[in-house]
Amino acid sequence: MKNVNFIKGLFFTLLMLYSNVVFAYTFEVGGIYYNILSATDLTCEVTSGDKKYSGSIDIPGVVTFKSRNINVVGVSERAFKGCQELTSVSIGKSVQRIGNGAFSGCTALKSVNIQPGEHILSLGCNIYDDLGSGEGLFYDCPLETLYLGRNIEYDKDYSCGYSPFYGIKTLSTVVIGSGVTSINNGAFSGCNALKVLNIEDGYETLSLGCNIYDGSGSGEGLFYNCPLETLYLGRNIEYETGYNYGYSPFYGIETLTNVSIGGSVTSLGSSVFSGCNNISTINLNSEIVRNWFSGITSIKEVIIGKNVTSITYNAFSGCTGFASIYLMGDKAPIVGSGNFTDAQYVNVSLYVAKGNLKSHQTADTWKNFWEIKELSSKEQKNKEEKEEKDSKSKKA
Repeated sequence: MKNVNFIKGLFFTLLMLYSNVVFAYTFEVGGIYYNILSATDLTCEVTSGDKKYSGSIDIPGVVTFKSRNINVVGVSERAFKGCQELTSVSIGKSVQRIGNGAFSGCTALKSVNIQPGEHILSLGCNIYDDLGSGEGLFYDCPLETLYLGRNIEYDKDYSCGYSPFYGIKTLSTVVIGSGVTSINNGAFSGCNALKVLNIEDGYETLSLGCNIYDGSGSGEGLFYNCPLETLYLGRNIEYETGYNYGYSPFYGIETLTNVSIGGSVTSLGSSVFSGCNNISTINLNSEIVRNWFSGITSIKEVIIGKNVTSITYNAFSGCTGFASIYLMGDKAPIVGSGNFTDAQYVNVSLYVAKGNLKSHQTADTWKNFWEIKELSSKEQKNKEEKEEKDSKSKKA
């Protein structure tokens, strides 16, 4: 009997010690619990505490405790596990690691903001058993909006759910910040509610992966599974082309209707929108417009922004569906050959900014349009507001 009581007592003691380790924290500031990682390096991590997290949590890059400014470099394993009233999280610029299961069971988490920072952010996953079966870090969360402000890294195999965002069927808006330089293969595979993608303005080229499903090399474009409707491209992108990689990240997306190109763009690939047969409106603000949309007959409205100075040879070749073109700049862009047909000169309405009617009526190529109209003050304001809205990067 004594041995039995001793074992029970030992088990109870160990259980209490384990509980203390799991839920222990060093200090609390502003409703967020922290563990000190290094008292000399002044680093800490976010952890769980006495109360479940709820509402919006903004994890800072630096937290002050006992007159010390401490860098927040991590989020511990299971830090927010089971926080069913947590609705949004902002990850601070100093955070470099988020542990396994950190957001497991966060069934109300709809918004994640990964702030720009100098360091790559390492993301764990949800691992449920010793067999290695697991899911992406945010798989339990009904995310609707994601702001990705810097590069992330994670295990990409089955045991970790392929990607932190794999199969999130509620995710509708993604903004990729200027600090991101690459997106891995399959990052948004199965995100079949993703309708808005905004790649923020920037000068560094963004490298995009694809979706590869089997050893044969069969693949699809990175966003092929996503029903994108609105796309803003604020900088150059690069990607593998050809059958094995799905030709382009946006190849064959039939839902895509609205595309805007920012002022920093010079290179997207000549067939970047091949198979996107329902694009109806394009808003162009790159200095040089190249043959990114050639052959797309569904385009009805073209807004050519103030930043555009030239349109290259065959840029609009085969775009037979044009109904209206808006020239928002004071100076008419130079146009290469092969862009417009006689039928378009007769039937397409050309609208120019207020005060520019006479100059555009005599400008090369543009003077060939039979119907050239000057926008009213109200019409011009509306178009400029739309151009500004489409050209500005907005965080999710």
